[in-house]
Amino acid sequence: MGLTIDPRPASPDEVAQVEAAQRLVRWSLALAFAAVPLQQLIILPVVGPLTDLLVPIAVLGAVIGLLRGAPMRRPPVTLGFLLAFVGWTGATYFWSIAPGQTAARFLTYLQLLALATVVLLLVRTRADRSFVIQGYVLGSSLVVLRTLANFVQGNQANTSTEYLRFAAGEANPNRTAAALLIAMACAWYLLVRSRRLRAFNLGVILATPLALLLTASRSAFVAGAVFGALVLIWSMRTGRSGRAGVLFVVGAAVLVALALVPDSALDRITAVGGGAEVAQGSVDLRSNAIDRGLEAFWVAPVHGSGAGTFAERTAESGSKGVVAHNSYLSVATELGLVGFVLFAGAALSAVWQLRRADEVDRWFGILLLVVWALIAAFASFEDDKLTWLALMLLATTPPASVLVATTPGVAGGTAPGRDGP
Repeated sequence: MGLTIDPRPASPDEVAQVEAAQRLVRWSLALAFAAVPLQQLIILPVVGPLTDLLVPIAVLGAVIGLLRGAPMRRPPVTLGFLLAFVGWTGATYFWSIAPGQTAARFLTYLQLLALATVVLLLVRTRADRSFVIQGYVLGSSLVVLRTLANFVQGNQANTSTEYLRFAAGEANPNRTAAALLIAMACAWYLLVRSRRLRAFNLGVILATPLALLLTASRSAFVAGAVFGALVLIWSMRTGRSGRAGVLFVVGAAVLVALALVPDSALDRITAVGGGAEVAQGSVDLRSNAIDRGLEAFWVAPVHGSGAGTFAERTAESGSKGVVAHNSYLSVATELGLVGFVLFAGAALSAVWQLRRADEVDRWFGILLLVVWALIAAFASFEDDKLTWLALMLLATTPPASVLVATTPGVAGGTAPGRDGP
């Protein structure tokens, strides 16, 4: 599909209006991305989590920018899959074994779809994408600081465990760990790609390993180890001395983090199981949940039991319902093969964008994909903003060469290489 440019020259007022609309869109979406990692960090009276207030405001700001003239891209295939997925989620209400749970989950998906729609339509260039990614890193820095502050103050996360675990605010430590892993990938991408806030992004990379280990999340530790190996391979392939120096500093930061983390947290990371965690189901429950989830899947393999009903379905055997601890199994059981195929289609179509990306964007996509895939294998994150954020970033991967019309009569875009001046 070729580039179409209106031959009529744009007036200065038209250019100024479009540029103002584009700035509004950028800042609105950056605010939305900054709010994603802050879930459960700040809780407001009546309203609840601050994130639940900021994201709708940001979406509204992006819509206003669109109405005021901000250009949008052609709807990607990923958006079509997400629309069908959410539509199917709503349809499961009619045969759900727990209609109330399904209605609540459908509402959550509608909110996520609203965010995904404005992002997938309005994030058009590499510069746009880097700007919103920076927003996520800025928000994640607060998560890092809060986790470290809780460690210094001795404020342990509210979990049923014999081990010391720390998190940001009221968040689950595993959710905090997932947010930090994605932040590491985003900060590394910006450090390589952009000239802006380099010292800040490097600081986030250096501080995050300690905060990550303090969560004592096993799945995050595994994903973090794979992430580190991929970054090392990437750096060796490019052979840049400056990047090797950064890797040395990051490696030193990891060693310092290992020295500072309490032995109890490290024991949980390296433990196969034991003590109160097994007695209360932290380890064995995951295996049990998979077995029971597979049994529950075959009850309604095509259409599922209804969105948000995994616990209710697994409780039908007469025992207590469980959480899937696996996003793939959760989607398949609740939404059947139809829902699973739609969700997989959204993910695969987003990953497909990497085929035309340059080396930096492709490696960032690989890092993001591997981190999310590992986290999703150990947690039910299909309805979490982090999952949808990962899909949005993958789906907005720009091609190695991009040219986009930004105003009537004006062609604009970003060339391969670093963003910004």
